[in-house]
Amino acid sequence: MAESLLRNRTILERLECLDEEGMTKLRTGKAPIITKGPYKGELSTGDHIIPRAVCPELDNKLFNLEFLPETLNQQKAAKIGDRQKQLAKKWHKLGLLSEEGLETVVRADVDNGRELLFRPPLSGRLSVGEGGGAVTFQID
Repeated sequence: MAESLLRNRTILERLECLDEEGMTKLRTGKAPIITKGPYKGELSTGDHIIPRAVCPELDNKLFNLEFLPETLNQQKAAKIGDRQKQLAKKWHKLGLLSEEGLETVVRADVDNGRELLFRPPLSGRLSVGEGGGAVTFQID
């Protein structure tokens, strides 16, 4: 947890978001404006390192959030790469991520070092109807 806080502080320092105005925004739960570099003038937004679309249990975990310029956050989508998989393994070992969550992240695709969008599991159950019956489906 302390590691993620330090990482976010470093990111915000490098983007020069920790001036008086930026700190005021952060204290009130608002995103600071980037004041340095190619993203100057953009919002610094919180991004999920492991996207919630891939692993919903990490949705509101502080250690799974980091600041990014808004345009980078929008471009990222639900990508899983080596960094996300290594963090998932680390968090699982620390008891911060369930076995099921780890398997979901590890199962996400990486092809020849290129990050690919998350692909859902190949099979599952879908509840339908008023009686709560279930239909098994297979994705090919």
